[in-house]
Order: sequence, then structure tokens, then C-alpha cells
Amino acid sequence: MDPSTRIYLDHAATTPSRPEVIAEMQTFLTEHWRNPSTIYRGGRDARRIYDRLRDRAAAIIGASSREVIFNSGGSEGDNQALIGAALSRNKPGHVIISSIEHSAIEQAAKRLEDWGHTVDCLEVGADGIVDPADLEKLVRDDTFIVSVMMVNNEIGTLQPIEEIGGFCRARGILYHTDAVQGIGYFPVAVHRMKIDMLSLAGHKIYGPRGVGLFFAREGLNLSPLILGGGQELGQRAGTENMSGVAGFVKALELVQQEREEHNAWLLKEREQFIDAILETVPNVMINGHREKRAPNNANLSFLGCEGETLVLRLDSEGLDVSAGSACAAGSVVSSRVIRALNTPEEYGRGAVRFSFGRLNKTGDGRRAAEIVAKVVGEVRAAREDGDFV
Repeated sequence: MDPSTRIYLDHAATTPSRPEVIAEMQTFLTEHWRNPSTIYRGGRDARRIYDRLRDRAAAIIGASSREVIFNSGGSEGDNQALIGAALSRNKPGHVIISSIEHSAIEQAAKRLEDWGHTVDCLEVGADGIVDPADLEKLVRDDTFIVSVMMVNNEIGTLQPIEEIGGFCRARGILYHTDAVQGIGYFPVAVHRMKIDMLSLAGHKIYGPRGVGLFFAREGLNLSPLILGGGQELGQRAGTENMSGVAGFVKALELVQQEREEHNAWLLKEREQFIDAILETVPNVMINGHREKRAPNNANLSFLGCEGETLVLRLDSEGLDVSAGSACAAGSVVSSRVIRALNTPEEYGRGAVRFSFGRLNKTGDGRRAAEIVAKVVGEVRAAREDGDFV
């Protein structure tokens, strides 16, 4: 199949670096390559340039420069928030995360349980959104951190992070949000939103892989995860990745400048795609709230199908998507996120994520819907019993 005819609907997984980002990185690879931690002239010049990159990133999220730590991306930031906060304590405490957090938060929380901390999950409704009133029911005297992501990576739902931030700040509880999937589509103002810690990643916003940002409100007592030379304001050791950071900051600035226009286009393509699917394919469920979600995300469940089977069949038809199910112990089960919605398992197994972006062109939504309708029909017809009503 001609690669130029393929339709990429997996922008939530990763995105290619934009030409402007690559050009910015190239400058730092060939000109501003010196180590900013050295004290000779070239190093001092590199330090000034690197500090300006930090200033630019801080301005975008409404932070001060001393609150911005460049790192390897979202997973590291998520780990830094939970583990760093826990290590700074001298006794076990209580942690609250949502039931649909990224695995980097879920696994970090499990590590804290191994260390004697208690973890509770804030459940979501059938629409994939948490109710802040439920948070109040979970809070204890020893609750020291809450982590609820801004936008879910699988179903795209937008959480009431400003309300949660205000709730936590009023009670002296740290609040962290994984904004990796949100920063490209929604504005972030960390202090106004009462966010204490925030994680970002470059490769979700057409920047480089392996670089991101961790915001930590000034005055927080967090233990570093990576020890050594004291770079990144003493919070993350290691020689600074200047070219990666430069590309990340450029990508961050571009998505802010173009957000409104791009969101409108994404929303139109996505809604045309969903409407076409609902018109032509029976027995389909939309996973998560229809409107309160990132404009690029559509997560649909197809009765009588298995997500991984659909992904492979759609791949053969030139459509790149992701599944919301995985093979476990010889059988296909729905993902942890889909199960958190209380989606019937017969639907949950057939969950597929479609995420639009800059690699798409106008009309890709309708064309993708035609491919999906064809493949779902074929998969259902191939089932032995043929009964998926």
C-alpha cells in the first residue's frame, strides 16, 4: 500500500516533530552545543540561552522560571510527583489517584503501597469524568497528595482540574495533574488552577521524544529521583539536553499560538467521523463524555469485535489506530480505563481509540469511517455464531 494513502489516527500515541521544531533543534546541535554547566565563555553563553528556554516554557503555563524542570517526559514527571512527594515525608501517608490515570501514575502508586502508604482510587462516572464531591469523601487527615490527570490518554475526557486544585489547596494537600494529553488542546495556568505539580511531554505536541517538563510549585519539598551534578535547579541531575529542550519549547509555543483554529478543525473532522460511524455501523458505544473531551479523540466500542483484531484489520486497510483491549491469559479483556466506565464487557473488548491531528487532511474523518464500517462488518460476519445483537 502506498504510504501516502494511509490515514494516521493515532496522534494520542505520538506525533512527528514539526519542521519548525527540527530547525530549532538543528541550531542547538550545531551552534549552541556547549555544556551550560561549564564556566568558560561558551558554557556561560549556553547557560544564558538555556535559561531563556526555561523562561519561555514557564510563561506558557503561567509559572515562574524557578518552577520549571526539564526532564525526559510524562512518565518521569508522573513518577517525580508521587515518589518525590512520598520520599520527602518521614512517615507513610494517604494517596488518592483517579481510576483512569496513566500507568506511570498507577505503577508509582503501587510502589508507594509497597513502602507502606495507602492508596485510594477516585472513581469516574460512566462519562469518564470524576466528581469532585467524591474526592471529599476519600480525603483523610493523612492525605498528602492527589493526582488526577487533565485529559485521559485513552478516552480523551477532560477532568475538572481547576475545581480539584482549589479543593486540595484549601486543605493543604498537594495536587498533581498529568497534562500530557491536554496541553495541546486546552490552556494551562498552573497558579490560577491551584496546581502544585504538572507533567508534560514533547512528543504529544509535535516535539521531540524523550523530553518534557515537570512543574513544581516553588517552596515544595520534593526529593529528586535522579542524583548527581545538581542540574535543573537541583531537582534532576544530568547534562542538559539543550537541543531537545529547544525543540520542546518551540513545539509548546506553536500549539499555544494555533490552538483555537486547530481545535475547530479537529472537532469538525472528529464529529463527522463519529456521526458517519453511528449512521452506518450498528451496536456502537462512545466511551466517555461526547463533548467534555479533547477535540481530537474518539473512543468507540464495537459489539461483536475485539479491539486488537480491529487494529490489525484496519492496519491492512491503511488506517492506523490503537486498541483499548489487550490479550491476557489467552483471552481478550477490556482495558483498565474502559472497565472503570462500567462498560459492558461485550462492548469493552471492542474498544478502539481514534485520535486526529496534523497528519490528517480534510475529509479523513469520513474516509476513515468508511474503512471502519467495512472492516467491522467483515469481522462480525466472520464470527462463527454471527449473533452480535
